[in-house]
Amino acid sequence: MTKNLLIGLSVTIIAFAMLVPMAMAQEPTATPMTGETFAEPQLTDEALNINEAPDIEAELEAKKVTYRALFATYLTTEREFSIAKQQYKQLNTLASLETAVKAGRVALVARNEVLLAYFDILDLSLRDAQGIEVSLKEQAIEDLTQLTADVETYGQIADRIESRDDLAGAVLSFVSLRPRVEEVSYRVLSLLSIGRLRVVYDRTNAATMELQSTSADATNPLRQAERDRAFVETFRALDTAQGLFTEVDTEFVSHAGRHNSSTFNQVVRNLTPAFTQLSQVLSYLEELIKGSV
Repeated sequence: MTKNLLIGLSVTIIAFAMLVPMAMAQEPTATPMTGETFAEPQLTDEALNINEAPDIEAELEAKKVTYRALFATYLTTEREFSIAKQQYKQLNTLASLETAVKAGRVALVARNEVLLAYFDILDLSLRDAQGIEVSLKEQAIEDLTQLTADVETYGQIADRIESRDDLAGAVLSFVSLRPRVEEVSYRVLSLLSIGRLRVVYDRTNAATMELQSTSADATNPLRQAERDRAFVETFRALDTAQGLFTEVDTEFVSHAGRHNSSTFNQVVRNLTPAFTQLSQVLSYLEELIKGSV
């Protein structure tokens, strides 16, 4: 294997920067080795704080803290590998080669730890999430579990790197995993977003029925007018959401096996207006219900 092969090796990270705006979800990140770009799924609070039950909030936050620490470590190791690689390019000595190989191994191992921490967060969020079709949820859990196992196996390969050939082989062996990391991650994030809207839809529907079951104050015309306006807005919002479910379900099926940043962002763009509208309506209904008690 030639010197140029080592110089050209890419430790492309599919790590997921946390706590960034949703608008950044499709920004590509250039790798320091080749200038290649890859649209990285972004691990955001908006994507993950979905349907969180109180009993898992602490556990999920602890996993996020672990993820942030591992991601910071990875960034350091990636920079160190980039520096070591450049030094080998300039010096072309056995010592600089050894340093570059060791730095490459550390970076690949760190990348794997980030991915596993990321999958751990997705798995907990997905298992706890409500509002997701059972068959889709079960399949996503199965695929995420298998992907996690495969990434763990890959970690053993990365951990055994001792030579330039080992490093090249480890980089190449990740090629088959990379598309699956993207597809499964974005599919899970899309399901969480869909589930988020379904939950607020169900809560709004339940609140509507509860308000309808309460008696209006016949002596207060203004109060009755409030209820009437609430029902009009509620039914409009519910109809809009119901139509979106049909559209999103159709799109989700059509994207089978090829979920990516583009399809995920389209799901978010489609669902956000309805989610915002339903959330506002739900808050209004809950206030009316409190006033009726």
